[in-house]
Amino acid sequence: MYNELSSTNGEEMAGSIDDLTINWTDEDWSLVVKELKKEVLTRGAWSTIMYAYQELDRRIGDYGPVEFRGVRY
Repeated sequence: MYNELSSTNGEEMAGSIDDLTINWTDEDWSLVVKELKKEVLTRGAWSTIMYAYQELDRRIGDYGPVEFRGVRY
């Protein structure tokens, strides 16, 4: 899988916290993790973001339930 803002696949890294995303694509560029909403909880040296997202269920070909993830950068 590829993160849209990852530098490991040759793309640019995020320039600011507002540019960060958890959208993920696979090798066929299909969106596997779809970010629905993002809330920046704290900014600074250790920024914290809460994401609402859905993951693609390949068995049914549709996205699953809304999930939440807190990430500290």
